[in-house]
This record gives sequence, C-alpha cells and structure tokens, in this order.
Amino acid sequence: MSHRTFFEHPLYIKTLTWLRSQSPARLGLLAGILMLLFLLPSLGLTEFNTKGEPREAVVSLSMIKSGNWILPVNNDIDIPYKPMMFHWIGSLVAELTGGEVTEATARIPSGLAMGLTVGMTLWFFFRYSGRRWQSVLTALIVAGCFEINRAGSNARVDMMLTAWMLTAFYLLYRWYDRLRNRAGRGGILRRIPWLAILAMSAAVLTKGPVGAVLPCLSIGLFMLAEKENLFKSFGMLAGIGILSLVLPSLWYYAAWLQGGDAFLNLVIEENFGRMTGTMTYESHSNPWHYNLWITAAGLLPWSLLAIFGLFSLRGREEQDSKVSGKGENIIIKFKRWWRNLSSIDCFSLISLLTIFLFFTLPDSKRSVYLMPAYPFAAWFMSRWFISLTQKGRYRAVLAYGNFISALLVIIPFLLIICGAFFRESLLEYGANKSAGLGVLMSSLTSPGPILIISCVVAYCMGALWMRWKRRGVYPKRMLAVEAVLTMALFGLYNYGVQPAVLNIKSLKPEIPYIEEVMPQSDGDLYEYIMEGESPAGNIYHFFELDFYLGDRIRSFAKHRPERGYLVVRPEDAAVKLQVLEGEGYTFRQTYLLDLPGRKEKLSFYRFEKN
Repeated sequence: MSHRTFFEHPLYIKTLTWLRSQSPARLGLLAGILMLLFLLPSLGLTEFNTKGEPREAVVSLSMIKSGNWILPVNNDIDIPYKPMMFHWIGSLVAELTGGEVTEATARIPSGLAMGLTVGMTLWFFFRYSGRRWQSVLTALIVAGCFEINRAGSNARVDMMLTAWMLTAFYLLYRWYDRLRNRAGRGGILRRIPWLAILAMSAAVLTKGPVGAVLPCLSIGLFMLAEKENLFKSFGMLAGIGILSLVLPSLWYYAAWLQGGDAFLNLVIEENFGRMTGTMTYESHSNPWHYNLWITAAGLLPWSLLAIFGLFSLRGREEQDSKVSGKGENIIIKFKRWWRNLSSIDCFSLISLLTIFLFFTLPDSKRSVYLMPAYPFAAWFMSRWFISLTQKGRYRAVLAYGNFISALLVIIPFLLIICGAFFRESLLEYGANKSAGLGVLMSSLTSPGPILIISCVVAYCMGALWMRWKRRGVYPKRMLAVEAVLTMALFGLYNYGVQPAVLNIKSLKPEIPYIEEVMPQSDGDLYEYIMEGESPAGNIYHFFELDFYLGDRIRSFAKHRPERGYLVVRPEDAAVKLQVLEGEGYTFRQTYLLDLPGRKEKLSFYRFEKN
C-alpha cells in the first residue's frame, strides 16, 4: 500500500471528515482523553526511586490514615511543603480505588493534569487562532515533549500547577475577547471570569500565590499591548486576583490554626523566600542562562527539528531580503512585524516572555517552573515547522523523522538481542550487586515490554517503508507522521525503558526483608534530627522508606524512646551515634542497605537505653 492509497482510504477520509465537523471544545476533550489513555496505564510501572515523589505520596497516605484533610503530619513531624490540591485529588483517587496509596494513584493527578493541559491547549488555539492544523500540531508538540511527559508521569505538583495556570491563561483571554467584542452587554456578575478565577484558585491551592500572579500579570500586559487604559486594566485584574484568593485563604487559615507558626514560616520560606533568594538553605540555585538551555532540553525531541530547520535558512536569505528590504533598519522591521502580529500571536508571545522572565529573575530555577510557557513556545515552533514543509523545503522534517525512526528501531532491537543472548550472564552479574544490568535485562525481556516493543518496531518498519513513497505525501501529513513517531518514542520509554532502568534503584524490593529483621512489634523505626537542624533545610529525609513502610518512621528527638530501631546514612552515623551514646543509648548495627544504582546507603541500628 502506498502512502497515497493509505491517506485515501475511506475509513481515513470518514474519520478526518468527522473530526473537522467537531467543535473546538469536543476536540479538546477528545485530545485530553486520548492523552490519558496513552499515559495512565504506565503510571504504576515505575517504582519510587527518588525523594521527591514519595514525599508527596506520603502526604496522601498520612491524610487517609489520620483522616486529617487540612494539614496531615507525616514522618511524625513533617507538614506538607505545598498546598493540598494535588494531595486531595490523589487521596480521592486512592479512596475510589480501594483506599490504598500506590505509585499509580499518587501519579494519576499528574496524568489528569497532563490530559487537561493538552486538551485545553488544543481547544484554545483551535478556537481563537483560526489556524486548525497549526493548533493541532501545537497540541501534539506539547504532548510529545520530554519535560511535559516526565512531569505528567511523576507524583509531583508541577504538572498540576501547569494545567491550572494554563487553563487560567486561556480563560482570561476568552474573558477579555468577549469583553472587548461585547462591551456593555450583561451585568457586572456576567462579566466576571468565574471559571478563570476557579482555575487560579486551584493553582494557588496547588503551589501557592504564583498560580494567580502569573495569569493576571500576563493578561494585564496583553491588555496594555491592546491599548487598554492602564488604571482600568489594573483595577479589573486586581479584583479578579483578589477573588481568586478567597477559596485558598480558607484553607490557609484552617491550616494555620493547626500548624501555627511552623506552617506560617514554611509558607513564607517556600513562596517569598524562594522568589527573593532569602531562603535559609540553597535550593536549585542556577545562573540566569540556565533557563535557556533547559527549555531547549525540555522541548526535546521537537527542539531537534527546530535545529535541523536552521540549515534550511540559507536558501531563503535572498528571498527574505527582497521581501523585507535589504539594509532596512532593524527597528522599522520590528515595528512592522509587531503590527502584523495577530491577537493570539501577541498574547502567546507576551505570555511566553512573562513566564520566562518571571522565573529567570529568582536565584532558584528548575526546569519544571517553565512548563506553563511550553504551549506558547510550541505555538511558534509549529508555525516554524509548517513553514519548513512549504515549497518543497521539507528535508529538515524528513531528517527529524528518520532520526526518530532510527531510534525506535535500533534501541528495541539492541535491548531484545542483549536480553536474548546475554540474559543469564547479566542476571548473574546483577546478582553480585556489581551493577543493575541483570535486573534491567530481566525487566526488558518480560512479556509486557516485549509486546510493546514489538508493536512499536512493527509500526516503525512500516513507517520507514512508507517514507520511500514520500513524493505523494502532503506536508501536513508528513508532520502528522512525525508526531505519531514521537509519541511512539515516549510510549517505548514510559512502558519499557523507564521502569526497567529506574526500578533497580527503588527500595521497594527490600521492604519485606526490612520488616522481617526489624518488626514493628519489636519497636518503631526512628530518624534523628539533631538540635539546630531545620526540617525545612538540606536534611536527608527518608521519604521513600517512610512511604513503603506505611509512614512508620518516627522522630527520635520528639519521643526519646527506650528502644527501637534507628535509620541513618553511614556518613551521618558517627556524629549522631556519638551524641546519643552520651545520653545513655547503646547501638548495634542490624542491616546495611546498599543497592546497585543508588548513591545513598542506609544503616539500620537496634538501640536500647541503659
């Protein structure tokens, strides 16, 4: 079957006709559902292996165990580092699925947020830009970039914050668009963007006031660019911002009643201290140019296509100079370009720059902070990619597709061949704990990953074969094939490679043995934070161990127990044990946990007080 025959198949034509007849809202809903179907089955395959994910999951665990849905305490002394929206949804999912908090239930809120992000992005650009194919491609880029996929499959609050903030961005634009096109219609209550306010309230309840500040700041700057009155715009947006803080303030007040000054200090530390660089400890400090390259890395692999496209500029220089005027003043060029920007382009550019600059100024920088800017960056990237396919200049697109196809074919074959011919030796090698390759190959050669890998390989081989018939392919269809190949790459990673690579670092397989040699009937398990150490500082917390042990870890300094078990890192043991031995405690090492692939070791001690 040639490419042309495939795209002229009656089923394909009927599907395409049906999609074109749907409203933007229905298309956005469909995109969100498809994203969930693609992502959700993989969320429970990878075990917790870092500090961040179990730190959030144990909050939901302690919430269900204690029945405290305002400010639950975990690790015996820790209160949540972030507001509770993420944990409320995670706890609700756990309650609806049997009452147990697992890796899957802890990550489902992020998966739902990713589906909302993709769906709302497609709806927004499809509804207000009038460029249907560019809108679809924008949503596909968002769904198929590395940072969004990683955050969407992690039990962290950042994907949910991104989803609520982008929803607020889009709904505020809708509010302003209706306001300027229907001036004077309806009462004051009908002119208030209630849905946007609810989205910002949810964003504030996810990670703090930044969830309301950025959407209001962005739409405010856009209104000024549209030559709205400064004081009128400021007054309206100040009112909207205040309304968005009403619901969060109820939780903050209730949490303050429970947590007191400790909660208040944590709120100030996590929000204002992080933005002003006055935190009591170093947190993700990076130079200003960090955001430049981390954004390019987060947009992989699509940023590779953008780089490939730069090589096609050379042949267009002469044509561009004739159109724009050779030697024309750069300021005049910029003014003409700015005047020609559509409303949606102007809003996207302002939002992109606002988010980028807002998170560039503070000393604390992380790649996930910039995720709300990704859909707006994807909007301009999609236009660039479409321009690469015009007038036959699609070599960059073909190069990108060939590169992704090669990865999808070579990597699975290498893994399967290694697993088939060297499985026994690798298993024996891994059993000696010299490396985790044995566990890796055991996972990669299990039936599930092999089935997925085989399907991907079969598809890629067909895609590569069809590329030889590319003369009959329209440019839009070419980019659509690249988008499907990119999603196949993430499917291979999420379902096959990631669980196998990361599970060798997890503590979960060791938990039955820990419970056997240190039964709870023989005493609780404690961690010791010495006087002068701050729980909010750079202290190693055993969140992963605490989660898999059912929130069993208690505070030694708080209870001063007579007997039990103590967990410390070997590098901290000498100092802490010396202090406690001076108080009359005796210690005997019970177990040393040293897993392949993990830098940290854990020492367990049996203690009694004389």
